[in-house]
Amino acid sequence: MKLFLCFILVCIIHPVQASQTPLDLSTPQHNIGQSMIVYEDIDAGMNFEQIRLLTNDDFYRLKQSIFSTPFSQSAYWFKLSLNNTETSAVTRLIVFEPPWLDHINISIISPGGNIKQIELGNTFNYEKRGIDHSLINFKHMFEPGESIVFMQVKTRDPFVFAVSILAERDFLFEQMRESKKTGFLYGVMIALLLYNLFLYIGIKENYYSYYVLFVSAFLIMNASYNGYTFKLLFSQIPVLQTWIQSFSIILFSLTGLLFAQSFLNLKKFHPQLNTLTKNIIIGYAVVAVFSAVLSGYTLNVIIAVSFAGFISAYIFSIALYSWKSGNRSARFFIMGSASGLIGTIVTSSSVMGIIPFSYITYKALDFGMLIDAVFLSLALADRVRITNNDKLKAEQASLTDVLTGLKNRRSYYETRTQELHRIARYKNKLSMITLDVDQFKHFNDNFGHDVGDQVLKHLATILEKSKRQDDYVFRMGGDEFLLLLPETDKEEASQLAERIATTLENERLIINDTIHRVHISSGVAEFLPDDTSMKSVEKRADIALYEAKEST
Repeated sequence: MKLFLCFILVCIIHPVQASQTPLDLSTPQHNIGQSMIVYEDIDAGMNFEQIRLLTNDDFYRLKQSIFSTPFSQSAYWFKLSLNNTETSAVTRLIVFEPPWLDHINISIISPGGNIKQIELGNTFNYEKRGIDHSLINFKHMFEPGESIVFMQVKTRDPFVFAVSILAERDFLFEQMRESKKTGFLYGVMIALLLYNLFLYIGIKENYYSYYVLFVSAFLIMNASYNGYTFKLLFSQIPVLQTWIQSFSIILFSLTGLLFAQSFLNLKKFHPQLNTLTKNIIIGYAVVAVFSAVLSGYTLNVIIAVSFAGFISAYIFSIALYSWKSGNRSARFFIMGSASGLIGTIVTSSSVMGIIPFSYITYKALDFGMLIDAVFLSLALADRVRITNNDKLKAEQASLTDVLTGLKNRRSYYETRTQELHRIARYKNKLSMITLDVDQFKHFNDNFGHDVGDQVLKHLATILEKSKRQDDYVFRMGGDEFLLLLPETDKEEASQLAERIATTLENERLIINDTIHRVHISSGVAEFLPDDTSMKSVEKRADIALYEAKEST
């Protein structure tokens, strides 16, 4: 039993012995990790001649098609056997992913024993690549028979390593399909960016500018880590390409925080959260700068990748809290930030070796950000809609009498200006009725202000029922009311005033089991050709009202 346990323990501790079956070069070979054996050079001090002397038993076989491990200062040596079954030499393209790998030193031993060596990676000029492509690559002519390939890989970024070997035409054909996906992603993101940029120019709301910065930061980050910036901007300056990879992640996180802070209006609704968010922004920026200056790229990129997930989780948390606290604008923001959070965590975890690296896990951030950007754009539109509705309600409230629901004096001033312009243009008729409640002070003094309010509401209801569709009814203050009657002469207005008075006299108002009779006095005036403003009409109507009250 003890012997059996010892055997099991040895099997667990000792790596599986590495044996190799040559890969056939006649067919495309993608992500060939399981066909490679690997040796970890912890001190990164061994050279090709030393590695070449090792036996296969010193290596261990990979169990996954794509090798990934957390950030590492080790150099990893990968060994691969390739077989050309043709009778003549064949040229194949060897492609390495992801694009951010710093150093790849390749040594190829031909069937005849000749050795060809080449250095590639993100720390070398872009022109060293076999073909013009964002992925690291080189072309090699394989002689008939079995060739042995050694690859030393070192990188300061998340350690992910994938190899594919295929004909150039096959690779380019596959990349056409990949380019369509990338073009769709960039097309949608740029369209959303420009749309919201134009809205910012028109509306001048800060959260639109932060959205534009956030989407721009994502595009820069995506372009840098996929090698597009190296190809288009920094092909002769590898050091800038390296640093933009790290700082674009930091910029992406910071602009995400700024957008969330502005959109959720933390300063107004959640001052403590606003202070915390501001401190996180400042603290993260300071740490990023000092880590770059004092410790160099390695620590800086570790901080950038590690904090990306935390920042996304924080943004989602404050959005959820804001929504639960009554912020209606946060609903679309939550859905968008949830997509971004999931994508960020999955991608960060895959490149750090926490979960298996695959196309889907690596592209999770792209998918998540696409959904995020769409939902955040909807959130912006929704917030503008809510803001406009609130402004409209506030404006309507400012033009409405709270007690009766009629338009107020401010609304009258706006309406009379409109009607005056209409009269000047079309020479229309216009009349006015001013009226108030007879003995209104009697209601307040003898029955209380509540009864007085009921009287005013009752009168307002009668006025609304009596007017035509195009007529206006205003409560000017106290018990004073005014009707503005387009397309109406003085005689027609007088008839309407009499009907209103008769209706009031015939209707009983019962309040607290007491029957009240409401009487009004009114004055009528018509806009005359000699009138230059509504004030003269108002004056004549007030005089007529005064005369009517004197006669009762």
